[in-house]
Amino acid sequence: MPVIRPLDPVDELVASIYTGISEQRPWQTFLKLLRERTNSEMASLSLRRGGNGVSPIVIVDRRYQIGKQDARNIAREYALLVDQDPISAMLNTPGKVTSLHELVSQDQLEHNAFYQRLMKPGGVQHYIGMCFGEPRGWRCLIRLMNKPDMPDYDDTDRHLLRALHTHLETALSLFAELKRSRFELNEFHASLDRLMIGVFVLDGGGKLLDANTTARSIATGNSLFRVLDDAIHINHPAVSGKFKDALARALEAREYDPGGRFVETLRIESPVGERFEMLVRNVGRHDRFVGTRVPAVIVYVSDHNEQMSIHDSLLEKLFGLTPAEARLAALLASGMSLPNAAARLGITENTVRKYSKTIYSKLGVHRQAELVRVILKSVAMFA
Repeated sequence: MPVIRPLDPVDELVASIYTGISEQRPWQTFLKLLRERTNSEMASLSLRRGGNGVSPIVIVDRRYQIGKQDARNIAREYALLVDQDPISAMLNTPGKVTSLHELVSQDQLEHNAFYQRLMKPGGVQHYIGMCFGEPRGWRCLIRLMNKPDMPDYDDTDRHLLRALHTHLETALSLFAELKRSRFELNEFHASLDRLMIGVFVLDGGGKLLDANTTARSIATGNSLFRVLDDAIHINHPAVSGKFKDALARALEAREYDPGGRFVETLRIESPVGERFEMLVRNVGRHDRFVGTRVPAVIVYVSDHNEQMSIHDSLLEKLFGLTPAEARLAALLASGMSLPNAAARLGITENTVRKYSKTIYSKLGVHRQAELVRVILKSVAMFA
């Protein structure tokens, strides 16, 4: 049976809208192609999340490149004057293409700081723009600009921008979702970093997909634990075999029992005092529509050789401690003994014991182990 309608060829301009999501400067390639297609002097895209007062991200492509210092100066000026842009505030109908002179008279432009300091020095005479957005609050404005000696924009330019509108909105929604997911992942990693817990995320083949800062530090700072060729290697024959077995069983449980949960713990010690605790667990297969390079196993590693960093200023506010008491409480919560804490603070052991009794009373505990538990369960650990 013949195809009713053959597949339309994908224009490189449309394709660049979607590939531009993952570029270091989002949509930089798209702007270059759009500028060349419309024979413009400059094409720009400003992305802003939220209303006025929030500085936008501005991506620009110019026919003639300018120096880095000039670019920084223009960016600084733009950030100061962005809310006086004579066209952005008036472009509020998504998908509607409008020219500068349709919205603002020449007399109004001459009294506008944005025009005087940014547009006029660059010789901008012809200017069309279009706005688009997405439900999470991102609002974008795309602009094309030309000098007086170039032809003004016509209906073909307007039609091109309108034809790109749906693609731009779809790509912006994907961009917003990607940003949200990355933000959540970074916050998750940062929270575990503050607890000095290393997190290694492995795929279905046991290869490393991701690791937080603490994990990468652990993998490079000891003789027991290494990451080589994207795989975890343990330099301890007995524990290495147990880890490989735990990893294999975690992957098997995930593959054949999607709703099942596998957890195994391991402990590694070296003759020179290095000590680590590991927890291996599988990631449930909640979605069948995923590939092979997705999280399958998470390995948590606790490094007992590193001391936890606790903000004593927060302990002051949370538990009503004096600055001196808070400094001591932070050291004790990180596992330091009273004599070592005294040496670190440069005070006598008797003074430390006196302070510790006051601290215990304020926190409602009787021993250092209880103090550690209270502080480690407090929000101070996530500062």
